[in-house]
Amino acid sequence: MVNALIIIDYPEPLSSEYLSHMRERFPDITTNLAVSITDAEPYIAAADVIITFPRLMTDDVFRKGPSIRWIHCLTTGTDGVDDLPSLKPDILVTNSHGIHRDSVSEHAILLMLALSRHLHDHVRFKEKHRWTPIPARLLHGKHVGIFGVGVIGEGLASRAKAMGMIVHGISRVQRRVGGIDKWHTWSDVVEMMPQLDYVVVLMPLTPRTRGIFDAKLLGRMKPTAYFINVARGGLVDEKALIDLLKKGKIAGAGLDTVIEEPLQEDSPLWDLPNVIITPHNAGRFDEYAKYVFPILDENMRCFIAGESSNMINLVEHRDSLLQR
Repeated sequence: MVNALIIIDYPEPLSSEYLSHMRERFPDITTNLAVSITDAEPYIAAADVIITFPRLMTDDVFRKGPSIRWIHCLTTGTDGVDDLPSLKPDILVTNSHGIHRDSVSEHAILLMLALSRHLHDHVRFKEKHRWTPIPARLLHGKHVGIFGVGVIGEGLASRAKAMGMIVHGISRVQRRVGGIDKWHTWSDVVEMMPQLDYVVVLMPLTPRTRGIFDAKLLGRMKPTAYFINVARGGLVDEKALIDLLKKGKIAGAGLDTVIEEPLQEDSPLWDLPNVIITPHNAGRFDEYAKYVFPILDENMRCFIAGESSNMINLVEHRDSLLQR
């Protein structure tokens, strides 16, 4: 008998949607639901499978769960799971790679438009009852660099191209992608950065990519350029970014993610007028479960049948090279 444990901190009825689906789809396995690690304590010891968001995981789960054989991450990124010390090499890790194409690429467009059209300023002016027109910057004809052209990057490339942008793809693997005008490798990046009006980060966080957007690379951006991060905060040297924003060395930033989440109340990012912050919200959307369930169902079928090699989105431990 397979024991599955769902750990989701969604409010009702969203969390129960996952439990109801699994019990209906797989009535022969035992499925339990918890809204936190504390709430999950009674079920961890017997769990074979854990379905959760990596941000909710702790190393204690693996120490207290000797039967765990498979973790399914309800996100694309698996940092928070595959970097935990007690994760054994024989524990399967899968993710939900592929479901965020529309949501995150739309969010990146939102941040680019909001910054270019000074939406954040207009919101502040509205609160003060001030009628203050500000000339906008067009996206049309501007250069956007997409750092990490996976499924989401493909979605963003087509959307950016439809808006008349010149699209640069920066990726480990170069392939035919609609909307990409020019490909670059990391050997080109330092020279290419000054060309870009928008830098959009979609890369995975791994030991090799942590802090890759450092003072040197960010410093190559032109003063009129915007930095957009809808990936992981750990990719960026946050102090260097703040320094450049304060000094006006870059025009602004749209940040859906930061190094320490939630962002601390005393972070200078809150008070920078040229920064828009969203609470790691790019990947959250109204039909999330509908996108996740086909992956989860197929993987559970394979797991029960002992066909783990056929599971979707199997992730290499420690240093996943999957694109977001």
